[in-house]
Amino acid sequence: VKGKAKSVELSMLDYKDNDSIKVAINNNNNDTNNEQTKLYNDISIIKVTSIRPLGYENTYGIPLFIVSDEYMNSLLEEKYAVLNIDSTNPDKLQDDVEKLLKDSKYNIYNLDKEENMLQSYYTLMAIFLYGFIIVIALIGITNIYNTITTNVNLRSREFAMLKSIGMTKKEFNRMVSLESLFLGFKSLIWGIPIGLGLGYIIFIALTDSDFEFSFIIPYSGIIISIVVVFLLIFSLMKYSVNKINKQNIIETIRNENI
Repeated sequence: VKGKAKSVELSMLDYKDNDSIKVAINNNNNDTNNEQTKLYNDISIIKVTSIRPLGYENTYGIPLFIVSDEYMNSLLEEKYAVLNIDSTNPDKLQDDVEKLLKDSKYNIYNLDKEENMLQSYYTLMAIFLYGFIIVIALIGITNIYNTITTNVNLRSREFAMLKSIGMTKKEFNRMVSLESLFLGFKSLIWGIPIGLGLGYIIFIALTDSDFEFSFIIPYSGIIISIVVVFLLIFSLMKYSVNKINKQNIIETIRNENI
């Protein structure tokens, strides 16, 4: 369902406890019908469970059969084993294993090292992205500050004239608050749709076509943006208006006329 994430666990095989199955092992990958195919009958299933052993917790899409070492050895001509170890010091364990098996054929996969590498990539990417966001935010705040302060300074004579004909401080603050409210709504009406559109374009560009993902609208981020925009506009407007209120009305009108 688009827009909703739901995890469902399904059984790939319709086996139950104490069922019997037939297992066919083919040692030739090119032909499944030759004489090298061996058939084993009446293998009993002791227990069907969704609990996975160590190392296979996140393995999905394939069935897992857990058998004894003796039975596994009877199936395979080439003997090998897979060993998953939970260690508090995986790097030292890897060094010890490599020293012990230096003359043997083996493969080691250090999950902790891979996780640390991915975490390093994530940290580097986060530093780059958050740094870019901070720079863009600072540029935006500077532009808003310059726009508001310049607009208020250019209208200082208008404000002085309104005060000179009887506008009270309360009425003046109400007028400025309404203008700030309209300015915030106007910026959000343009900013939110443009931001969502760019986000959806990036989502389409980065999404693999082989998998189906749903674009989720970040409602919490939009709410935070709305709050930050209004707080920023009201605080900057109040700062500029306070500077205007400290000016002398007659001097302001006279300076503008000069």
